[in-house]
Amino acid sequence: MFTSVKGHSVIVTGASKGIGRGIAKVFALQGAKVMVVARGEVEAKETVDEIRSNNGIAEMQLCDVTDWDAVVEMVKVTESEFGSVDVLCANAGIFPQTKIFEMDPEEWDQVMETNLKSAFLCVKACIPQFKKKGNGRIILTSSITGPVTAYPGW
Repeated sequence: MFTSVKGHSVIVTGASKGIGRGIAKVFALQGAKVMVVARGEVEAKETVDEIRSNNGIAEMQLCDVTDWDAVVEMVKVTESEFGSVDVLCANAGIFPQTKIFEMDPEEWDQVMETNLKSAFLCVKACIPQFKKKGNGRIILTSSITGPVTAYPGW
């Protein structure tokens, strides 16, 4: 990392598995306080336990990041637990195993809600905290589906 995150608080969405879990662990190894945000309780707890087993600081929050009220609460809880929100890593995403031409509109909506709208909601909810502090960092991850044809992503 180019900038030290030691002692800073970081929200990582989609942190219960895969890339999100890896991101959360790296932030913790660098000394950040990590809020593990996910829908799956078992997997989120596993991520927190892994971080803590390496003497890292982590808390977990179950959150539907496609729901505005839930996202606002996520930021409030993080601020309450860690004193502030310093970094947002909006990583939540889904990859449907359906080709776009076989996908129904409801599946499409779910992909867009999770992969795109959730990033917007998380940024929008964190901005007041960043403005109040005078700084903050935003990291948005995207889908690997960009170079993969026939599968939806963003």
